[in-house]
Amino acid sequence: MTIIGNAVRVSGLMALALASTTMVFAAQPVSRSATQMSAQELAALKPSEERATDKAAAENMLVCGANQSQLSNTVCMANFSQTNLAQSFVPTVPFSCGARIALRAGIGTAAPVTIELWTGLPNAGGVMLRTGTDAAAAPGGFATVNWSYVAVTPGTTYYLVFTAAAAGQGMCVGGDTNNPYPNGNVFANAGYQPFPTFDYTFETFGDATPVELMGIDVK
Repeated sequence: MTIIGNAVRVSGLMALALASTTMVFAAQPVSRSATQMSAQELAALKPSEERATDKAAAENMLVCGANQSQLSNTVCMANFSQTNLAQSFVPTVPFSCGARIALRAGIGTAAPVTIELWTGLPNAGGVMLRTGTDAAAAPGGFATVNWSYVAVTPGTTYYLVFTAAAAGQGMCVGGDTNNPYPNGNVFANAGYQPFPTFDYTFETFGDATPVELMGIDVK
C-alpha cells in the first residue's frame, strides 16, 4: 500500500472490490431545495432517485472502511449558498479518517468542496478535529475527503460541516426528507437551523485500529 498526501490508499483486494462497486443515485434539478420549502411544498414533492457510478470515490477510499452511511438521495436537500450546512452522526468505531457527501446532478458548477469534522456545531462551542477538500467535486458525484486518523468516541454525536468555493455555491447536496438516518440530522441556513427528520446523503470512514498501529510497513 502507499501513502499519498495524508491518505493511505489500497491497491490490493480491497481496492478491486471497491472499484467494482456502483453507488445508486438521480438528476432532479429543482429551483428550491427541501430545506427552503414549506410543509405543503414538501408534501407535494415527488422525489426521484439519482443514478451514477461513483468510480472516483471508490478509487480514493482509505484502508479503513465506511462506518456511518445514509445513501438515499431523493431530493436537493440544500444549496451551498444557503450556508451553515452540517450533518450530525454517531460513529461506532474509535477512529475517523474521512467522509463524503453526494452532489445532485445538473445543479450548479464544479468547484472545490470542503468537509470538516467537528465535536459540536461551530456556533455551539464545537471544536474542529479535521478538515479536507475535494478540489474536483462536481454535480452528479461525491465530494470525498480523507484526513489523517483522529480519535473519536463511539456513541457520541459528531458533525460534518461542508462548504464550497464561490464557483460551487450553486451546487446542491442531496438527501432524503424521510428520516433515513435515525442517529443524526440535517442543519442548514443561518445559525445551523435543525431539520430533525431530514438527512443529507453522506458517508463517514473509520476504523477500530489506525494503520500506524497495525505494525505494517507502509511505503
